[in-house]
Amino acid sequence: MSLGPAVSRKLLVAALVGALAAGCGKAQKKYKPEKVAPALQANVLDAVPSDIQHRLFTDFGGKVHLLGYNLEPEGVVAPGKKFKLTMYWQPISRLGPGWKLFTHILDASGRLVANDDNEGPLRTLQNNDQALPPSKWQRGKVYVDEQDIEVPAKVESPEITVTVGIWRGNTRLDVLSGLSDGKHRGIVAHVKTGLVPPKPAPAPTKPPKKS
Repeated sequence: MSLGPAVSRKLLVAALVGALAAGCGKAQKKYKPEKVAPALQANVLDAVPSDIQHRLFTDFGGKVHLLGYNLEPEGVVAPGKKFKLTMYWQPISRLGPGWKLFTHILDASGRLVANDDNEGPLRTLQNNDQALPPSKWQRGKVYVDEQDIEVPAKVESPEITVTVGIWRGNTRLDVLSGLSDGKHRGIVAHVKTGLVPPKPAPAPTKPPKKS
């Protein structure tokens, strides 16, 4: 017995609805938020804090926003001394696996003088992965990224610049808005070292012309 056109269309629609429902169920299961370790639960907030000292809006690839930071101390930090940097991140779209945070310290010429990628509770390496990297972040939450950073003892610049970003393999998320150094690194803060820049060498003087 053949089915009429109307019945066939109903069966086709039902099959499509069932397939979509099954697909959604698989997607929900695939993207189930990962459990946060008890030691890191204080670093995951449900809302943006109202007491962020320095507000930013740095957009990394349309995926993650850097909302701001706190800096302690606020003044001069001499070479060999440490300062505490607390950054506040918020994912707006889920990243795939393998994405991590990095922090680069640059001198006044833009030269890389220190790499602090894995410093701090969110970044402590566990089985070659950071403890709570961007790939494991839940959209809408705010992640408190604390770092104790040492000004390199051999730095000679009157100022260092803290830059951050999100990377995987040879790829960095592009900085779509906010301050950037042009190398897919967001500029967070400038820290004075107390050093005095060297004076430029005096221009050579020409001997007086003989009359």
